[in-house]
Amino acid sequence: MGLNRSNPALQRGASVCRLLTLGCFVLVPPRVASADELATFDAGWQTLPTLGVPHWSLIQPPSDMQHGPTRAWLSRAATVEAAVEASESADDGTWRHWRSMAEMAAFLGGGAAWYWIDIDRNLADWDELSVRQRFSWDAVRTDNNDLIVNYVSHPLFGGAYYVFARSNQLSIAEAAAYSLVTSTLWEYGLEFNERTSYNDAFVTPGAGIAVGEAWYSIGLLLNARRSSLWGDILAWTVGFPVAFNRLFDDQLVVDQAARARALRLAGTAYYAVGDLRSGGARATRHTVGLQSEVIKRESLADSGSQWFADGDWTRLWLAGHAGHGVWGAQFGADTVIAGLRQDMGNERVMMLGTGIGFEYAAVHLGPWKHQHALLHLGGAFFKVELPTSLFEVRLGARLTPDFSATNSLGYPSFSETLGDERGKSILRKQGYYYGWGWSGRWSAELWRDPFSLGVEATYGEVDSLDGLDRSQEELTVDERAFDSRDNLSGFVRLRLAQRPWGAPYVELHAERERRRSKLETISVRRSASEISLRLGTEFW
Repeated sequence: MGLNRSNPALQRGASVCRLLTLGCFVLVPPRVASADELATFDAGWQTLPTLGVPHWSLIQPPSDMQHGPTRAWLSRAATVEAAVEASESADDGTWRHWRSMAEMAAFLGGGAAWYWIDIDRNLADWDELSVRQRFSWDAVRTDNNDLIVNYVSHPLFGGAYYVFARSNQLSIAEAAAYSLVTSTLWEYGLEFNERTSYNDAFVTPGAGIAVGEAWYSIGLLLNARRSSLWGDILAWTVGFPVAFNRLFDDQLVVDQAARARALRLAGTAYYAVGDLRSGGARATRHTVGLQSEVIKRESLADSGSQWFADGDWTRLWLAGHAGHGVWGAQFGADTVIAGLRQDMGNERVMMLGTGIGFEYAAVHLGPWKHQHALLHLGGAFFKVELPTSLFEVRLGARLTPDFSATNSLGYPSFSETLGDERGKSILRKQGYYYGWGWSGRWSAELWRDPFSLGVEATYGEVDSLDGLDRSQEELTVDERAFDSRDNLSGFVRLRLAQRPWGAPYVELHAERERRRSKLETISVRRSASEISLRLGTEFW
């Protein structure tokens, strides 16, 4: 389709994008680390102990349960050299902020270039609102993008904004502010001629904190353990934001060395084969999964209590499912931003906290077509570990408010009753809807090396968000939707050996999930179950 270059809205958009692109050319003079600082950074590294790693579930994120080969991770104190920890940069932080702003401008500049390269497609979303309308509540709407775009690509972009700022040794609040401002400039600057996306305003910066903090922690460790070619490759790929910013600031080498020494990394990689059933459908499902957890406890005492407020626990996971007639995927992250660690004596430890999390999950098998995404906003997080003479008891719980998107199982039937009526465009085009709700997770585990036995239960609800549809003015029916889901799973794990790098294991896992989906007067109930054998390794 041809462009009308005299279109005022088009000219306004071009002017805004030119301004955003200018930031890409901000240059920061590089600085080189001294030999003494590099020696300080490299000194003292050794193999670190680890925590246990949760199992995977049918369509749920990994459990909070610990299946670790070592005792309670909460009670281990991290040692950080006082001299390195107390090192003060000659730089007052100004250059780090300038560099962060240049990196955010580079993101916006790249986005502007893409937006105008693909302008024919993007024109379809233009509303050509007046400036006054653009900054009113009437311009705020939910968008009609695919769920993978909204809850996979947007969290990744938000995480990228966050991790580049955080890799400049900025605080969680400062990095979150950079992510929020960059996301807002994208919405109100780059996409000036479009309505503001209600869901993007929450998901991009919100999920960006969870993804970005986990990404940052992993990047610190990868850049601290660069002792081989593979170490360099991982540092410059997965840990690229940290590696890149260290090129321009020698003090980052020293400061990040202190922080990295307080980190403990653990993870699990596994392959599973399971018998998945839903209604009359049945399939053999193959799953490959990977998860990492990073614990930060800087200078915690061996006893008593300790407050923390620097993202002391992060988790990142992904998995893919495939088989004849079945497919799916999982992706998510969790960050406990602040809380209290309490040593209750006799190696009994409790942790209370609050944070932010994000998860995307999809499983398709016959009548079981489940797809959901959740942004966990705040809420309460709880863990306790209680050693006894026979075994160790590990309990966990989490309760959070959620901004959600989920497919409606009842929509195919409901759409047949619409006739000439026009309902929510997001349901009509994508089959899912947005809503607010809550979710909770409770877990219990008995552990005695080399065995562990555990159970977990989850429950969540979501009510549709009404009145903000992308085509709200065209609707004749703004149908109300509601969904609930509950999941119960259990496992028995046997560690086959313990090596310096980790512990291979075999696990028998069983799970059942139920959903109730209601759309106006139509209600649908479905369930799925799976028994699987898992072969994997815990690593640290």
